[in-house]
Amino acid sequence: MPFQWTTVGLATAGALVLGLALAYALAVFDVRAIAVVLLPPLAIPPLILAALRWKTVLPAAALPAAVLSGLPFVALISARRFRDIDRVFGNAARGQGASEWRVFWRLLLPLGWKTVGLAAALAFARIAAECAIAANL
Repeated sequence: MPFQWTTVGLATAGALVLGLALAYALAVFDVRAIAVVLLPPLAIPPLILAALRWKTVLPAAALPAAVLSGLPFVALISARRFRDIDRVFGNAARGQGASEWRVFWRLLLPLGWKTVGLAAALAFARIAAECAIAANL
C-alpha cells in the first residue's frame, strides 16, 4: 500500500475535532473515564495493529484507526491546558449568559491555541509514522 497523505491529513483533522471535544469534557466536566479509554491507543498503535491483522490496511479501516492513534495526543494534552485556565473566566462568561459552546470558542480555545497546535502536530507525526510503517508491512 503506498503512503497516503490524504489519509494522514483527514485523520489529523478528525483527531483534532474529536480530541478537542473530549478535551473539553475532560477539563470542564471532569469525566475521567474518557482518559482511561484514551490510554490504550498510546501503547498499542491501532493502525499498525489493523495492518497486521488484515495484512493490508483497507482504506475504509485505515482512517478510523489513524484517527484513533492521534486522538490521545490531542485530547490529553489539550485537556491539561484547558484545565490550567482559571475557572473564574469561564464562570464569569457563563454568568453573563454565554453558552458552553461560546465559552469554548471565545475563551478556552483562544487561550490554549498554542498547546492545541502542539497537540495537533504530535498527532500528525504519530499518524504519519504509523501510516508509513503500515504502508511497508
